[in-house]
Amino acid sequence: DLALAVSWWRKAAEAGHADAMHNLACSYSKGEGVAKDWALAASWWRKAAEAGHTDAMFGLGCSYDDGEGVAEDRALAASWWRKAAEAGHTDAMHNLAWSYRKGEGVAEDLALAVSWWRKAAEAGNTDAIHNLARAYSTGEGVAKDLALAVSWWRKAAEAGHTDAM
Repeated sequence: DLALAVSWWRKAAEAGHADAMHNLACSYSKGEGVAKDWALAASWWRKAAEAGHTDAMFGLGCSYDDGEGVAEDRALAASWWRKAAEAGHTDAMHNLAWSYRKGEGVAEDLALAVSWWRKAAEAGNTDAIHNLARAYSTGEGVAKDLALAVSWWRKAAEAGHTDAM
């Protein structure tokens, strides 16, 4: 019963439990067990993120990127993704790389984009593996190297990334 789970998560969240804060935020973002409420989702993600919860840092970054529950702010999105990325969150690494690639919220820096994609790829993030392969194939942010591109695309395909197949 999701409504019951949400009531327990709320109690634990109000007592300072970061995992419960994150779970509560996810429930509000999806409307599972509660009415969908992006503002409450972002609020709980912020509390969990400030308590060091990396999934919440990622979620809060996504909220700022999309303007869901908070005003759209790509600089804050990149800032929260950086905090999560530095703590090892591979999806945050991937999103931060895109921020650098597109110059959204940070100055465009193709070399930094590639650096973050490489870190995420080495940690197994298949989207990052695919994007790193593409960077090597085009020479954006890194010296063009078709052999490395093929090697990374093979890794992405072997990991199930359909665009790399």
